[in-house]
Amino acid sequence: IPDEDFIVNVEWRFKGDADASDGGWQGASGNTNVRTAPMPHAAALLRSRVPRIHLREVLTFNSNKDTIKGGAAALPEVARIMRENPGLTLGVDGHVNFGQKPHAAIELSAARAKNVCRRLRDLGVDLSRLVPQGLGYERPRYPRGTKFASRNRRVEFRVLPGSPLFERLAAEAEARRRQVNGVAMAESFSVPGSTLHAS
Repeated sequence: IPDEDFIVNVEWRFKGDADASDGGWQGASGNTNVRTAPMPHAAALLRSRVPRIHLREVLTFNSNKDTIKGGAAALPEVARIMRENPGLTLGVDGHVNFGQKPHAAIELSAARAKNVCRRLRDLGVDLSRLVPQGLGYERPRYPRGTKFASRNRRVEFRVLPGSPLFERLAAEAEARRRQVNGVAMAESFSVPGSTLHAS
């Protein structure tokens, strides 16, 4: 995810010499603050295992309403991405914060998703390429009672399976995952002074 802060702590252990007093070499990187690169545009197509359009500013809503509170400036960028990728179908997922009854939460989140679809239609996107859905509070991004809980009132965009773009992005992400895991596995089995041969 672009422009996000993370704390990374990598732990490792080599079990090739598990009988040693320390169980083989082991260690940890310690907590390391990491920040991903910022986004040059208000919206970007994320090339991940589950491709989606990520917004620099979360598309948020007023409490108990389907009116957009923040992030609407990214919608022209979402429309541009849609125009540049004519085979793309987008899932428009509406969410709510905690507090409503389940049925009301689904209705309100669906209304938010439909409102965003109408805004994208006004920007030239064909409604047949947008699939709105209300998810209620099933997938909160922030815990209840925190200062960021109001950001759960949001709409997010997923690239839906079936388009050539989805298949290509998912295949590229899988290839990257295999490469990283393959390199990590090869390094974990390398022993100084020996050569491993794959058969």
